[in-house]
Amino acid sequence: MLGIVPLITRAISAEVRHRTHPSHFHLLAMLSHRTRNLSELAELHGVSLPSMSSTIRTLEERGWVRRVPSEQDRRVVMIELTSGERAVLAEIQRRSEDRLAGVLEGLSPEELETVLAGLELLEAAFTFREEAGCASPILENITEGAD
Repeated sequence: MLGIVPLITRAISAEVRHRTHPSHFHLLAMLSHRTRNLSELAELHGVSLPSMSSTIRTLEERGWVRRVPSEQDRRVVMIELTSGERAVLAEIQRRSEDRLAGVLEGLSPEELETVLAGLELLEAAFTFREEAGCASPILENITEGAD
């Protein structure tokens, strides 16, 4: 897995690199799912609050994100994508899918089914349950033995 992930990343990274730094892209992709506050973003990226604030300021200056007051607590500032950036992310997504489809088009239907089944297992293993603040049961079992 450690060998294949960089190969996949390289196959789609050209679509990202011409637009922004990959770490910015990851942040923007996260914000495409829902708005988040600075603390959440800093924690999810493993950086300090001042570092995340600086990154958001850069993205804000580029017109990719905006700060909006939280509807639940006006003291909290939420970060959301601008509508223009949503369109850019959708285009990057489409181009990345086209690139991956081109790579996979040489596989037989049976091979594609095998790849899909493997990806579904990996997704289940690495998907975080936000409400619980922990990894899926598969990763919980792995990390329990590490304590």
